[in-house]
This record gives sequence, C-alpha cells and structure tokens, in this order.
Amino acid sequence: MTDAIKKRGLPLFLGLCLLMGGASNGGFLENFLLQIGGIILAVLAITSRPDGAEATLDRFLPWILLFWACIVAVQFIPLPVSLWAALPGRLELTEELALLGVEPAPAMVTLSYHDSFSSLAWALPALGFAVALAAQKDLHERSLALALITCAFLAIALGLIQFLGDPQSAAYLYRITNRGLMVGFFANANHMATLLLVTLPFLAALTRSLMDERGHQRRELLIIWILLAGFIVIGLALVGSLTGYALAAPVIALSAVIMFPRAGRLLKMAIIPAVALGAAIIALTDEGGNVFAEEDTLSQRDRQQIFSTTIAAAQDFWPVGTGLGTFRDIYDNYEEQDAVDRVYVNHAHSDYLEIGLEFGLAGLIGIIAFVAWWLWRLRTLWPVMARQPFTQAAAIGSGIILVHSLWDYPLRTAALSSVFALSCVILARAAVARSTRS
Repeated sequence: MTDAIKKRGLPLFLGLCLLMGGASNGGFLENFLLQIGGIILAVLAITSRPDGAEATLDRFLPWILLFWACIVAVQFIPLPVSLWAALPGRLELTEELALLGVEPAPAMVTLSYHDSFSSLAWALPALGFAVALAAQKDLHERSLALALITCAFLAIALGLIQFLGDPQSAAYLYRITNRGLMVGFFANANHMATLLLVTLPFLAALTRSLMDERGHQRRELLIIWILLAGFIVIGLALVGSLTGYALAAPVIALSAVIMFPRAGRLLKMAIIPAVALGAAIIALTDEGGNVFAEEDTLSQRDRQQIFSTTIAAAQDFWPVGTGLGTFRDIYDNYEEQDAVDRVYVNHAHSDYLEIGLEFGLAGLIGIIAFVAWWLWRLRTLWPVMARQPFTQAAAIGSGIILVHSLWDYPLRTAALSSVFALSCVILARAAVARSTRS
C-alpha cells in the first residue's frame, strides 16, 4: 500500500464513513460507494503487503474473525429440502410452501439469501478498513483521530442547524430519522450521541500526545482541550439522547484519565460513581430514549416488547438461527397483529439479541469469544496503557460501542462500525507491540 494511502487515504476513508454511513436502512448510494471503497482498500492492503512481513495483529483476533467468516459462509450452503425442513423452525414453513405446491429453492440455512448478501455488503466498509489498518507498518493514529474529531465537529454544526431549524428541512439527510432532534450525519439521535462519546477519548489522546511532544505548549494545549471537550459535551446535551446522558459521566472521567495520567488513581475513583450514575439513568428511564422530543410510543417501538418478541422468535429457531439479515421478516411474523402500524421495526435494538436470532448458538459463541478477547486485551495492556494514550482511547471507544449495543444497533452503521474497527485494530496492534518488546 502506498505511503499516500497510509497517511491520507485511510483517514479520508474514515471521514467518508462518518459523513456518509450514518444509517442502517438508508443512504443506499452513499453506502454502496463506501462498500466499493472498502473492497478497494482490502485488495490494495492484501496485494501490496510483502511476503514475510511482520505481523501487526495479535494471533487471537484473526482466528475470531475467521470463525465469524465461517459462520457467515455456512449460511449459503445449499441443503437437501429434507434436511432443510428438519432444521428448527423450518417445518411450518415447509408445510406452508407445500400448500402452494413449491419448495424452497435454493434451500439454505438462511431463510433469505438476498437479505443475507445485502447485510454482508453493509459490513464491507468496516471490514475493508480494518484489513487496511492491519496491513500498515505504522498506523498514524494522530491522522485517524483528527479525522474522527473533525467529522464529529462537522456533525455538531449540522446538528445545530437541525436543532434550531424546521424538522422537515433538508438538513436531515435521511427520510426515516429522528426529526426535530440533533442527529448530525446520522438517522438516529442515539448514534449521534455515541459518535460524540467516542470522540471524547480520542480528543484526549490526541491532545495528550501533543502535550508529551510539545512540553512548552502544555498550557495552551490544555486550554484548547477544555474548550473542544466542552463543546462536545454541550453537543451531547443538545442531542437529547439518554444513551448519551447515561454514558457521559464515565466517558468524561475516563477521558480525563488519559489527559492526566499522574492523577489517574484519583480520577479512577471517580469512575465508580460515574458508572453508577449512568446505570441509574438507564435503569430508571426508557433506555436510549430522547427527552427533548416525544418519541413514538407504539408498542412495537417499545424496547422491552421488541426484546421479548425477538427472544421468542430466537427460541423457535434455536440453535441454528434464521440467517444473516433476516430479522425484519422474521419479526413481522411474531409481532402482535393489533400492534402493526405504518411504523415498522427494522432491528432488534440490541445487536446481541439480533445476532442470537440470526445466528443462533454459533453467533452467541462468536460474541462470547470476541468479548473475552477484548477483556483479555484490556487486562494484558493495562500496565502500559498510561504511556499509550491512543490505546486507552481505543479501549474506551470500543467499550462505549459494546455497551451501547446492549440496547441499540450502532454497529449496523458504516460510521460507527468503522470507528469500532479502528479501536479494535489499535488494541490488537498494541498487544503485538508489547509482546515484541517483552
């Protein structure tokens, strides 16, 4: 991969993902261009990597990704109709098709291969970006962090126009969106809040790295950090997402740990009450709701109802699952008919539950394996994190998205999945660097 792509192309692609990939069910042309870009990045990274090049990722993460690749590949294996009908949840479908005098063709594990292909395509920007990041000898964290921070401030600027303007204005980029709220380049206010939350630790890491390098400008850089971080916090307040409110206090405390490593012990003591405050907000309110505008209160939009319906469907298809990208069609069959309205549920509002429905037992194993890897990396890197601000930021950023995925679907957007990919690659590369030094 050329030096130009390393230094400018990857930050540019991250910026394009953040500006154009803010919806999980919209912006099809923009996301198609990002998908093509992800493929090009992956191909360039693979073909330009010299033989025998030094590994930049720890050995566990590629195996986890390979496991997920196998899970997805199994979805498209053609099966005999008799075997397909014997899979959990398929017998009733077989009987309904028999009444019509037809058979499933092709009969695959997934109940909708075109939805599976479509969902796989939506993951291409983050996958291609991760492959390109992993193939680099030097990651250029500053350029990537600067791209993230710049896009976050552009999102706030657009969000202010949305917040102060007409809910029907062209400032909203997607037809289906939280109109009247500050969503920036996203369709969902909660995802906008997550972007701002993730930006805070990376802003702290960039500022801290500059302060370590330019000791004579520490005071000026500290003032700039306070002003920029304060502006992001104001943006979080205006977004009106309870997800943002719940996670703001612990994220601010953790970002301060990055900025002030010598006061780390005192700041870490503040994280416990900050986490408790966030948990209380989630427990005592409609998690992920918005307080500055009345949300739809239809029963199918209520998260607890969505969760229980998703679990009921997953039990019928356990342990095989329904197939990648099939959530919406399956959910429609389990939804209470009296609750059906013009508003539809396109995701489970929990990435973990949706994976459990679509991939069954294998999906849950994949989740457990990844979370175990993430926790192990935090444990092994903890002794050196204080000297590596971008590793700290990656740990915090990926943790924010993993937590938010409990009650929403941030990884279904190219914007946040690319940030998640960046964070995971930084952690994996830091683990290799530490093991090499030791």
